[in-house]
Amino acid sequence: GTNYSNDGTSISNIYVTAQSAIFNDGVAPVLISSLPAAGATTVSASGKIVLNFDEKVKLTSANYTGTLNGKSVTPVVTGNSITFSYSGLDYNTSYTFTFPANSISDLSDNVFTDAVSIAFTTMTKPVV
Repeated sequence: GTNYSNDGTSISNIYVTAQSAIFNDGVAPVLISSLPAAGATTVSASGKIVLNFDEKVKLTSANYTGTLNGKSVTPVVTGNSITFSYSGLDYNTSYTFTFPANSISDLSDNVFTDAVSIAFTTMTKPVV
């Protein structure tokens, strides 16, 4: 008989079962931004290179690594992004990051066919 502001209907013992399926749009992921941006001139000597895509991505093989002036950097995939940590770069120096073509795909295995190459310069050494 008495109405309350928290009145409602409760449903229990309902189970939904299904198999997960990934929708295949037939389109490869698109690189929408990178950090640092190509041509940046004030990049930190320690940090991460981040590649941001328009959809969730994965590596086509666990063996892929990026290179930063010939030195190997390991990718970490998280959702729409791939990050590569680095440290100990020289100040006021030009660097080029590369990642091979055909190494990235979306979750439906549509392959990003371009190689990634980002040239940047580290910042000048801070004066204390």
